[in-house]
Amino acid sequence: MLETNVFDYYAFEYNYHILRRNTEDLLVKGTDYNSLTSRLDELLGLLDVLNLQVTSQAASNLKSIRGRLDTVDDDAIVDATLSEEVSAACAEIDVTLDAELKLRRAFVVMPGRFNVDHLLEEPWELLGSETLTRLPDIAVYDFIEACRATAFGMATAAGFHLMRCVEAMLKEYYEKTVKRNRIQQRMWGPMVQHMRTRARNAPPKTILDHLDHIRVNFRNPTQHPDARYETEEAENLLSLTIDVLDRMARDLAERVKTQS
Repeated sequence: MLETNVFDYYAFEYNYHILRRNTEDLLVKGTDYNSLTSRLDELLGLLDVLNLQVTSQAASNLKSIRGRLDTVDDDAIVDATLSEEVSAACAEIDVTLDAELKLRRAFVVMPGRFNVDHLLEEPWELLGSETLTRLPDIAVYDFIEACRATAFGMATAAGFHLMRCVEAMLKEYYEKTVKRNRIQQRMWGPMVQHMRTRARNAPPKTILDHLDHIRVNFRNPTQHPDARYETEEAENLLSLTIDVLDRMARDLAERVKTQS
């Protein structure tokens, strides 16, 4: 999947329309946008940005024209002959451009409970200040994937990654909290139960209750082959996941302060 700014398509069409319609009396060269070279550079550049490879191949005449313009005088003005040549070269790619664009499909990410930019670009901004640095790498990966899945409306995939994320953080939390006589099989339920039995330095009951709640009501059902999530359910689970991750991270930070 290629992430593309829709505005780039608008900018391409705008430049294409100007080049095909009339460029007479423009400056031939210059860094100013109102020059033929700058308009051609932007159009040809957008073919690469938009990954329109077939159209780019078909634009050989436009590229040839652009190459010749480097040799003209700096103060040259586009005359009728050059303007018509540019227009004709644009017309040559019409059929190819239409055919290639018909193969493109765009999906618009709709806003939901969470900010789309956070979900897609900065998911760590949803977490507390102590949390990201304390998450194991696989948990970070799953959290990012869950946020993207939530943004794209893939609710069941989001639920799957969220449960993997919490379980990975739970294992890290267990390792940091229980220093002796750890259980051999690091499974969700037994780890939480073992931490409940600790007489000293036991984790807060709120954290353990949250973890049991997520395991019983979400993690175990999510493993069922018929499990499905709706978007609102995935957003609820994301909120719940953020809360329990933040709680575990804050508790680990407090333990470090106590020990130092």
